Amino acid sequence: MIAGHRRVSLLCFGLLLAQSAPAVHAKALQPPSEWLDAATNNTIVAEVIGIDLGGKLSLKKLADIHGQKAAPSELTLTTPPWLLTKLSPGQRYVIAYTAYTRSAVKPKTLVAIPTGPTLLIGPGLEPALFLDSPNARKLLTPTPRKIVDVSRTDLDFVLAGLASDDGQYQNYFAAELALRPELQALLTATDDAQISAFVRNPQAHPSARALLLRSMAQRSASAPLPWIDAAASDILDALSETGHQRADDFNAALANTAFSVLQGHKASIALPTLARWIGSDSPPLAEQALLMIRQQAPKQERPLAEAALSLSLLDADTRTFLHDHLRRLTVMEEALRTAAPDG
Repeated sequence: MIAGHRRVSLLCFGLLLAQSAPAVHAKALQPPSEWLDAATNNTIVAEVIGIDLGGKLSLKKLADIHGQKAAPSELTLTTPPWLLTKLSPGQRYVIAYTAYTRSAVKPKTLVAIPTGPTLLIGPGLEPALFLDSPNARKLLTPTPRKIVDVSRTDLDFVLAGLASDDGQYQNYFAAELALRPELQALLTATDDAQISAFVRNPQAHPSARALLLRSMAQRSASAPLPWIDAAASDILDALSETGHQRADDFNAALANTAFSVLQGHKASIALPTLARWIGSDSPPLAEQALLMIRQQAPKQERPLAEAALSLSLLDADTRTFLHDHLRRLTVMEEALRTAAPDG
């Protein structure tokens, strides 16, 4: 988990790690179907009986779905505080959690989490909580799977899941596709068109869009898909550059992924778009924009940063960052002048 109040994270396959109270993330980049099967995890159907907005969720177990040991009849989970405002007492959910984490001293050793059982948060499980339904119970019930068993039917199931209106399912199936190369090997041009439309869809969950944008860019590294750069540019052009201070903001990670993809491809972004992001309320995204400007139009880096500093309501953290950035830029420019040969 990344500390602090910013939602930009360094993503592997666009993984968005939710800011929260202590939470448990996948130890490796496993697809959710595999991670749910871990022996240290429990999956249950439960009813919400209490909500502490400080980061605790009290539950009454209705059924066990997975776990080496049955879950207690009542339990309290540590959860991201932002999540609790979205839950309702009396509502039933399918939930995965763990009571264990890896020792900081001996990473191969599992120890009890000091704060108690904790909701799972990881790729495709952001968090591992779904409104109770037959589909949710089936989806979160681990089933043995072998790579050799993967078929077109499996891929069609995943692609159909992306069409769900529920962002939780979109995240789950996006992670399945992003983290299972054997599924990607079955993709056709028609499938690529569907994924492109999903990544470009502003109504789709930002985490799922980021996962697929990053994974499809890496999949096509040797022969880039023509839609990747266009989609990344459209994302930066369409997203708001503000609102990223909220703990439940997911768009910052999507923007970060778009910047990373375009930087990796040495693609250009319109200067007005980059100038807008310099004034964002996320210093990491402002820095991404400045680095792109340095790559495209280095003589514009200083004036555009100074223009952002002239904004009356520029975010305080971004203002501090820009002042520091300009000081570093001055040092770099002076060093280059000193190193330049005379004449």
